[in-house]
Amino acid sequence: MTYAQITASELTASQARGAIFDLADDFSWETVAREMVSRMSGDEAREFVDDFISLYAD
Repeated sequence: MTYAQITASELTASQARGAIFDLADDFSWETVAREMVSRMSGDEAREFVDDFISLYAD
């Protein structure tokens, strides 16, 4: 199934997450990350930074 044949509203959450991995394979993780970050609200971005630091900082 191609991206043109599906819409996001037809995907389960799990399928949507899988589609993001597929998009990253096709377009690069940098492109996907840039798009996801540009869509985040300020609160979402701050929460992500806090969560990431708490998970991965030494």
